[in-house]
Amino acid sequence: GTLGDQIANGKSPVNIFGEPHDVHARVVSLDTYSGHADKNELKQYVLKLTGNIRRIFCIHGEESQCLAHAETLRVMKPKANVLVPEYRQVVEI
Repeated sequence: GTLGDQIANGKSPVNIFGEPHDVHARVVSLDTYSGHADKNELKQYVLKLTGNIRRIFCIHGEESQCLAHAETLRVMKPKANVLVPEYRQVVEI
């Protein structure tokens, strides 16, 4: 399967560019979300989130679209820190 499938299925280590890497992440599968969702579907998904949402990472779409969507998310979830990470940026969770 794909690298994502391997990680989702708990495989460790996984090969990235031919080098083995241990997976230290806690992996959660979200069956209600599609990687092909449009802006309205993403908004509906975020509206359904409950609990203390501390951070939202906006990585869906082109940068200009993502920045605009991040502003919408900030209004929807004002207590959350909405981030648009840069390409290859490492973020500690």
